[in-house]
Amino acid sequence: MPLPLVNAAIARGCGTRQAHGLYACVPTGQSGLPIEHFVLDPPITWNGGHFRGARLHQRADGGTDMLIWVGGEHYPFVSDFIEEARIHGISRRVPVSREVAYSVLEAQRSRILLIHPRAIFNGDYKRPECAGATGIKPNYVNQSRDCTHPTERTQEITFCAFAGWGLSSMWSMKGHTVDEADLLAKVTTPSVEYFVRKPLRVQPPHLDQFSAGIFAAFPLSHFEYVNPNGGLTDAAATTLGRNTSITAVTSK
Repeated sequence: MPLPLVNAAIARGCGTRQAHGLYACVPTGQSGLPIEHFVLDPPITWNGGHFRGARLHQRADGGTDMLIWVGGEHYPFVSDFIEEARIHGISRRVPVSREVAYSVLEAQRSRILLIHPRAIFNGDYKRPECAGATGIKPNYVNQSRDCTHPTERTQEITFCAFAGWGLSSMWSMKGHTVDEADLLAKVTTPSVEYFVRKPLRVQPPHLDQFSAGIFAAFPLSHFEYVNPNGGLTDAAATTLGRNTSITAVTSK
């Protein structure tokens, strides 16, 4: 049975795929669970700092997860990454290295844990009661993981991950252009456009009020290796180990 390849024909927030690049992939679409199901609400604080590539983490139950840093220079806000993934799936480049052995990972059991430097907002805000009721994403209404956080943040209330969509409308920057209209805002990124409801109150809005956190956990589906000439290199095959069986070789 062929692997469910992700969309490799687009320019993502992090650019286009590179020849001889190895990518950890998760397909998304209408037939699966809503992408909100995989958003960690609230996000988990990350104090490990910025890192490149991928890190492997063994869980208490014996499974192994992969941690990947999503850079703010490519995806200014968490919502930019999630909305791209909603339409095009997840494709994150991981290193081919003797120091990293992906053979310990297992399809569906292992998770891709995604970290973003602006996953948690530490300022005060008030979000709309129900973003999903008007069809504006994210839709966390009538899903298995309804958002139950209060609409206002205080020092005692944990940050609501879904409030990050509306908060992202407060800043326009490279890779994240905001056009406002009444209570709604259209966000344009290199790969997608999406609408959000603006916060009812944010005081004061400063980018330095964000901090890093693990914002999503997706089950690893498969790997894709880009080689226009076909086949895996010896280095890639060694790094993948038994997971060559869940690796597709693509031309782009």
